Amino acid sequence: CKILVTTRRTSVAKRIGTVNKVEVNGLDETEFWLLFKAWAFNGYENLELDPFFQSTGKDIARELKGNPLAARSVGALMNRSVSFEHWRKVQYKWKSLVGQDDDILSILMISYEYLPVHLQHCFSYCSLFPKDHKFNGKKLVHAWISQNFVKCECHTERLEETGMQYLDNLVDWGFFEEVESHYVMHDLMHDLAEKVSSNECAAIDGLESNKISPSVRHLSIITTAYDKDGPRSFPTKNFENKLQNIRSLQKLRTLMFFGRRNTILLRSLQTLCKELKRLRLLRIYVTVSDISSIHNFLKPHHLRYLEFIVVPATNMFGHMDIANTSIPQAFTNFFHLQVLDVSSNGNIAVPIGMNKLINLRHLIAHEKVHSAIDSVGKLTCLQKLIFKVQDADSFEIGQLRAMNDLVILGISQLENVKTKKEARSARLMDKEHLKELSLSWNDNMSSGPTEENTRYDVLEGLEPHGNLKHLQLTGYSGATSPTWFASKVTSLQVLHLENCTEWRIVQYLEMLPLLRKLKLIRMWNLVEVSIPSYLEELVLVNMPKLENCVGTYGIELTSRIRVLMVKDCPQLNEFVLFHRDHFHAEQKSWFPSLNKLMIGHCYRIM
Repeated sequence: CKILVTTRRTSVAKRIGTVNKVEVNGLDETEFWLLFKAWAFNGYENLELDPFFQSTGKDIARELKGNPLAARSVGALMNRSVSFEHWRKVQYKWKSLVGQDDDILSILMISYEYLPVHLQHCFSYCSLFPKDHKFNGKKLVHAWISQNFVKCECHTERLEETGMQYLDNLVDWGFFEEVESHYVMHDLMHDLAEKVSSNECAAIDGLESNKISPSVRHLSIITTAYDKDGPRSFPTKNFENKLQNIRSLQKLRTLMFFGRRNTILLRSLQTLCKELKRLRLLRIYVTVSDISSIHNFLKPHHLRYLEFIVVPATNMFGHMDIANTSIPQAFTNFFHLQVLDVSSNGNIAVPIGMNKLINLRHLIAHEKVHSAIDSVGKLTCLQKLIFKVQDADSFEIGQLRAMNDLVILGISQLENVKTKKEARSARLMDKEHLKELSLSWNDNMSSGPTEENTRYDVLEGLEPHGNLKHLQLTGYSGATSPTWFASKVTSLQVLHLENCTEWRIVQYLEMLPLLRKLKLIRMWNLVEVSIPSYLEELVLVNMPKLENCVGTYGIELTSRIRVLMVKDCPQLNEFVLFHRDHFHAEQKSWFPSLNKLMIGHCYRIM
């Protein structure tokens, strides 16, 4: 076995090295120039040969010492405005900064200096997170909003949309990197964030003796290094001493914890937390039983973001114990709260009066918590809701009438809605921000002619706004689609129909030009479906009567398909994707984009 250690410190290499260190130098000047100009002239390749831009660019590139991260960061800075004035201004600023220090952070500082002030605040705030942290984009934006870093220039924009634009800008300019479903920050960028935020932000990472400025407003406590050790090895007293020495607690606006062992520290922090009169954001690890008592040491006046990371307790037999608990009644007085994250595997009961949190924008919790809030329609700022229609006061579908900020909405137990007028009282057509809509009926209900007509009328009354992008219908027993199905929701990108038992033909999908994903599951009486030619994902599962899958065949249909799943469709005879006039042995690639294929129990097309 061999162990390879990388470090940016010569002292570390000397201390642990068993062989001579190998220094990794920067890129060759020629290769580096190719990388730098790819960022600097992206979209402006015609200016690449201009003497001024080429000379100025090469002068700056030489100062970057072949560092690829610097090429990306500084190159993106130059690309923001490929104009004589901008490049000359950056060049003068560059000489004043780099002349002071030959360190890479000074090189990266030039990009930070040119960030707009609001993006500087957002970037420096990220120094609170541990290195190598995988950022959830939405949660990061919510944290920025809680600190008033995000400002909308247009009154029709949502703060969350503007915040995501901020994050996209930081990605474009090299401060973040998007990896699959999360974001990461390079170690050097994290060092830069720490450097520029030292007066505002501080992190207690382990027991390192970092001096914390009295002006600090945002603090994080990082104990992830102790997560793998037993509780007894956690240096509680040492952390208590460090916290006692912080003199700026009354000024704190952010307090974040990282590391499961912080649950041990929680009880000793209670007296200190009572001093946090201006706290806006608290992210803390708790056991389920802790949730019921945390309000005792929190001030409700300014708190906007409250996140519990629930750590299961271990019972006497060594098993993880998920207990039942309830959201304390006192939390209903936190009127300024915008984000409440109580996601947990346990059963969390909802107190009476949750509808008083009128500024709540995001409730991250089990759907049982959503459906238990009476008169939820008072939470008009809420952007995601799982709503269960009930035959009880304060739970009727009309509660949704004024909730026009909703982005994601799921409505279940629609069998409790009896008329088209009642369905229209939800006013879904007024919800212009609504992007994802799920409608479901209890499939155990009877489905006679009267019931089918009722469900058709109800679905007609649930016409959504034309901006809708994702629609799922489950348990709908009507025999035909509503009139708005293809003619009104023309922005639809995803369509998911499941257990719609009486639907015989799915057609007019070619009227949805943006449709990319189509899922049809357990459509027992479906005989024919029309496939549009621009699909990327097609799922057909458990449809015993399906015979025809028709549409325009050819390369325009098969070239985009990435996911193809056809299962348990024994009568399927005509399948447009395998049309004999197109699908033949001489063709080299039928599905060039395909990365997932599953076909089973479809005997007539095999």
